[in-house]
Amino acid sequence: MKKLCTICVALVISLSVAHAQEFGKGTKTLKLGAGLNHWGLPTGLVEFEVGIVDKLGVDGLNLGVGGVAGFNMRHHGAWNESNFVISTQGFAHYMPVDRLDCYAGFIIGARIYNNKYSQNDDLFDSNSGVKPIFSPTIGARYQFSSGFGAYGNFSLDGNMYFTCVGVAFEF
Repeated sequence: MKKLCTICVALVISLSVAHAQEFGKGTKTLKLGAGLNHWGLPTGLVEFEVGIVDKLGVDGLNLGVGGVAGFNMRHHGAWNESNFVISTQGFAHYMPVDRLDCYAGFIIGARIYNNKYSQNDDLFDSNSGVKPIFSPTIGARYQFSSGFGAYGNFSLDGNMYFTCVGVAFEF
């Protein structure tokens, strides 16, 4: 028990000493996450973002752009569905407190889908196609150290993910 308390105290001290850089021009962030789409199904995501503008009209408000790729599948009896999303993203970032990066912006891209029904039935048709995505998104990233953190997103477009959490690497 004493070792566990010592480890916890050491962890808290190390996290409180770490100082995260404000997201700004030249900052690069790679995020790996998992989320739930509007069907409650798991989704895997990879996001990359680069800071391009410091002081976007207000001190501490910065702009980043990047891309997102995600995938999910759903199997229900004879019904199989897969979705792949590839899109661009742009976020305005603000750090209200040290190590907490809050952001809001848009994801614009495409959802590539494939639906298959494996039984001969006039009620369901197999189909595939591409649909546009325009998704307002908000999120926050907490930096545990200068290169590692955790993040969460909330998106209003349920085609690929509704909520997402994961790890963030800054370099």
